[in-house]
Amino acid sequence: MLFNYLRPVLTIALPTLFCSSLTLHYNSPIALAGGGNVCVLETENPNIKLNFLSVTPSSVSSGTQPKGEVRISTPAPAGGITIMVGSTFHAANPGYCVVIPKGKVSQSFDIRTYKESTTTSGNIYAGYGSTFLTVPLTVRP
Repeated sequence: MLFNYLRPVLTIALPTLFCSSLTLHYNSPIALAGGGNVCVLETENPNIKLNFLSVTPSSVSSGTQPKGEVRISTPAPAGGITIMVGSTFHAANPGYCVVIPKGKVSQSFDIRTYKESTTTSGNIYAGYGSTFLTVPLTVRP
């Protein structure tokens, strides 16, 4: 009974609770990303560091799609690098992951925003290995 309770919580909260104590060191799909791509949690490549996250613009009207961008320290190897992304508030959804393709150091992504009756603020986050970055985003009615 406890397993049935924990499984949905971990599946939904994994991008939010990005922590190194979870031992999923093998390739296992965890969620669908935008466009139907499968997010795969990978073993951290110690030679690659997540070093940049941006959201432009940082304040938007609901229903618009600001752009996010993540960058890593060195070009991605064969198969790319999966960066976990998420939101700390319900008015914005960047999906679950962004894949930086082989040979690239950055990748942009769309952030969906939803209708709000009041101005709502929170953070968009990205995580890879032990690095966790956040940037603010405000969604206006």
